[in-house]
Parts: sequence; structure tokens; C-alpha cells
Amino acid sequence: MNLILKHRSRAGVLALGFLIAFVPTSIAADNAVGTPPVLDQSALSSLERLELDVVADVVIPFRQESALRLTAVDDAVARGDSDAVRRLAHALKGDAMIIGALEMRALCAELERLGRQGRTADAADVLRSLHVAYDSLGTALDALGQRR
Repeated sequence: MNLILKHRSRAGVLALGFLIAFVPTSIAADNAVGTPPVLDQSALSSLERLELDVVADVVIPFRQESALRLTAVDDAVARGDSDAVRRLAHALKGDAMIIGALEMRALCAELERLGRQGRTADAADVLRSLHVAYDSLGTALDALGQRR
């Protein structure tokens, strides 16, 4: 939610309604069998209903902040800093939820769990998958930007 609050206070307030409506879908995606979709179009539609310019108000800030956070997660895993892995994965998971990046959100939840358990040595495979999901999301967001 930090993403939206930083960029438009009205949108940040309205995002609370979005989050309340979207969380059950996100949780169900974490519990579903198989890989969640790269990008949930219903999340983007919800953002548009909140009168957001999805690309300018959400996608661009998401890409800027998530790139920094993903690099920080890489560093935290390399250092074996489980608390930093937990905190950073949690923040990245929240941003992924807002934009509808379900696969990325699920992987962040797994990294957060590993960090909470102090198991950063087990995080390498999940982190590699997160990078793949992030790259796939980038492709989907590029296509979204071209359509709008």
C-alpha cells in the first residue's frame, strides 16, 4: 500500500477499499493448486475503478520500487539476514498484491515464511523463481503500457 500512498493521497485512501475487496482473491491464489497467473486483470480493473491512471500512478512506481526491493532481497539472502529477507519480502508482497502480480505475491509469501523461520539458506530456489516471475511480470506490464 505504500506505493499508492506515496503518489496520490486520495488514491491511497481509496486503495483501502480495493485492498479489502482484493485480499480474498489473493489469499485464494496462494492456496490454489498450480502457479497463479502473472498478472490478475481484475486487480487492474479495480485500480481503474478507483480513478487511477494505472500506468502512471501504479505501474511506474511499482517497477521503480520493486526493482530496488528485489535487489535488497538478493543482498539479504546472500548475507543470510533472515530478518531483512522477511521484511523486504513482506513489503514486496504487498506491492505485488496491489498491482495484481499473483505469482510474484505467492513467491514473496514463501520468502517471507523462510525469513521468519530463519531459513535463508533454503531461499535460493524461491529467489530464482521470483526473478523469473518478476521478468514475466515486466513483459506483461510492458504490454499493458502499450495498450493504454
